[in-house]
Amino acid sequence: SPSALPSPVSGGGGSYPGNEGTVYIEQSPQSEHPLFAEVDFNILPDIVIDSVDLSRQTVKAGETLTVNWTCSNIGDSDAVSDWNDAIYISKDTVLDKNTDTKLKGYIPADTLKKNESYSRSLTVDIPNGLSGGYYIIVKANESGQINENSLSNNTESSSVFTVTDTE
Repeated sequence: SPSALPSPVSGGGGSYPGNEGTVYIEQSPQSEHPLFAEVDFNILPDIVIDSVDLSRQTVKAGETLTVNWTCSNIGDSDAVSDWNDAIYISKDTVLDKNTDTKLKGYIPADTLKKNESYSRSLTVDIPNGLSGGYYIIVKANESGQINENSLSNNTESSSVFTVTDTE
């Protein structure tokens, strides 16, 4: 038997708190025509980093590099809360917060409607002391502020670029 429902947020027409799980609604036993409805509230956004491009493929340690990325919402609802897109530098294409260095974070200001995207550019400082091949990784929804369909598609890396010594 279904459990009791919370009070509606507004207007009573099935607008209940939260966007997860399933809510069961039954008509009163006194009714001549019993009603049973299942409403699925697992309608979530899904934020994806589509591409990461760099302003140049060689940079000296200590200099700046412009990172361009595109983010889309391929989910079933709008992403309506603030979230962080973060930029990391890494020796490989897999984000590891224990070994990769966070260079900068960005908080989108607007709602990202389903099936829409945005493009951003930020200039980052390449740390001193680095040399060799590196990747820039952009991670959307870095702190998990948005409950979404999948977290496995929230990162994307650039192609390899070269960092040279400042000397």
